Amino acid sequence: EEEESSEEESAEEEEADALPNVAALKRLTVVSLRELLSTRGLPTGGKKEELIQRLDECRGAAAEEESDDEEEEEERESDDKEEEEDSKDAVPDVGALKRLTVACLRELLSTRGLPTEGKKDELIQRLDDCRGTAEADEGGANDDGAPEVGGVKRKRGK
Repeated sequence: EEEESSEEESAEEEEADALPNVAALKRLTVVSLRELLSTRGLPTGGKKEELIQRLDECRGAAAEEESDDEEEEEERESDDKEEEEDSKDAVPDVGALKRLTVACLRELLSTRGLPTEGKKDELIQRLDDCRGTAEADEGGANDDGAPEVGGVKRKRGK
């Protein structure tokens, strides 16, 4: 209940902070317009049209700032998802693998489409080999798939 009431209060505050459109601003008195400007820390001097223009500019700037905030949040969420996916694909080092249970090791193997049978040491070796293969795939293979060792291309099967 407390969360709901705080959400309602924040929604009410946002509504109070929201500025009416230009047509609604024109219906307000100069005193009301100056109050709106004052609560936003904006200059309160000038004719009615100037006050309306100033409030309208403030409303536009607030909407633009909110849009920028939303874009930044979406970008952060996207980056977080990419990092999470990368960490799922990464195989921990041997020391970390040894601390895992056999069930966890089998799950890691299963997600990579590798055989899950064998003793713990065999499972660890299989995951370590998988990690080595992934590192080699990142930088050690040529475009024809032949491995490169010490800058020399090795032929497969010969």
